[in-house]
Amino acid sequence: MLFYLKKPKNYVSGPVPIYMRITVDGIPKEVSIGRSVDPSRWRPKANRAAGTKEESRTLNSHLETLVRNMDDVHTILIKENATITADLLKMRFLGQDIKRHYLIEIYLAIIERWKPCSAKDKSQAR
Repeated sequence: MLFYLKKPKNYVSGPVPIYMRITVDGIPKEVSIGRSVDPSRWRPKANRAAGTKEESRTLNSHLETLVRNMDDVHTILIKENATITADLLKMRFLGQDIKRHYLIEIYLAIIERWKPCSAKDKSQAR
């Protein structure tokens, strides 16, 4: 996993978005981390912001948090005996791999399960 700057095609000057690259078995996946930094304040070899100003320390702290979160996701996937891929790591990291169940969906599923039972009950009541 590494962090890098991705300059837009029409870039002239100013802050550049920071991306996180996740690579598993040579297959890369990229995610924008939603932060930007001036290219002159970025150290590519360290994958971190340069300097000791509050802005740089805050950004570097955020990057470390992302690394820890990705490590946690990786550990969870190992415990689940999942086949670890770059796409699965990315989706789990973003919280997009989990099927969310909404109350209305659950309610409609219960109603569908009870329909055959209620039809039998009605025919027996006659």
